[in-house]
Amino acid sequence: MVYLPFVKELNKYKMEETNSKLEDLANHAKEYLNTNAELIELKTTHRLAAVVSTMMASGILLLIMLIFFLFASVAVAYYIASVTGKMYLGFLIVAAAYLILGLFLWAGKEKLLNKPIMNAIIKQIFKDRNEEQD
Repeated sequence: MVYLPFVKELNKYKMEETNSKLEDLANHAKEYLNTNAELIELKTTHRLAAVVSTMMASGILLLIMLIFFLFASVAVAYYIASVTGKMYLGFLIVAAAYLILGLFLWAGKEKLLNKPIMNAIIKQIFKDRNEEQD
């Protein structure tokens, strides 16, 4: 029975040590989860910024191309009008050409417009992941 107080003291020390290790483990787990959440937030922000910037750049280029096609269409309409001798006929022929182009695009919009645009956005979102794997 002489050793009993010593054993109690030893058990108390082991429990305190175990509690300390558990607290350290819990703190490390909290730090890990917080760091992981911050990393996910940063990656999401980066991907969103990349997609938005790509869309903005594409929008600006589209606007420039639209202005180009507007002026080119007017020039072609005036040329056709000078060939035919009737102003309205030049603009009518150009408008008909755009109508036919629009109908073709409408008929094939899934294959010609929707899928390529979706694929471009998806590629942009997962670009970092693909670069990491390469």
